[in-house]
Amino acid sequence: MPKKLMTILAAVIFICIPLMFMSGCKGKGTQVSDESFAPARTAQPAPQAQPARPARPDTDRQPVEELQARGGNKGGERLEGGGKGGDKGGKGGKGGKGRGRREDPTFEKTGPSQAEIDAFEAAGIFFDFDRSDLKPEARNSLSNKAAFLKNNKGLSIRISGHCDERGTNEYNMALGERRAEVAKRFLAALGVDSNRITTVSFGEERPRDPGHSEAAWSKNRRDQFEIIQ
Repeated sequence: MPKKLMTILAAVIFICIPLMFMSGCKGKGTQVSDESFAPARTAQPAPQAQPARPARPDTDRQPVEELQARGGNKGGERLEGGGKGGDKGGKGGKGGKGRGRREDPTFEKTGPSQAEIDAFEAAGIFFDFDRSDLKPEARNSLSNKAAFLKNNKGLSIRISGHCDERGTNEYNMALGERRAEVAKRFLAALGVDSNRITTVSFGEERPRDPGHSEAAWSKNRRDQFEIIQ
């Protein structure tokens, strides 16, 4: 009996010792941290330094003259006082829209040259003896004078009638007046304002040629034209 009990006790001890050893080893086992299963963190790059921004000009403090020179005072806005519609805004002055309107340059109209004036005055017309009607060449000359006067509306002229030395002084004065008037009427018929034309008669007092021949007399029976304004 004792022998059998010893055998059972030995078997129990043999079984318990390994179990005790295994439980001790389990208690002392290596603990695994949760961090070991976390994914590896990648190293973040160091932030790069941003380039320094250039200092912004304080346009609010710039002189008014400089702003006007750059923008031409756009839209007619007044920089002083904040008002709109500057002093010279043209069409853009209303509502501050558009650009200032510049005044168009003015050009003085030039009249005829001195050469043209000299040619106008030198071209007289001539008459037959004791006549005041216009010959064909006289009509052509007067047509050219009418065109000149219509292109130069600011000019006024004087027509003087002349005669040769034959006849009385009174008769020649009247004949010279008729010769001047017929030229004036012809110019007026071509469109020249008659108010721009005056007439005078000198009769035989101002001969062009002082000779006493037909050649001289033919030069003296004439109308002369003078620009007076």
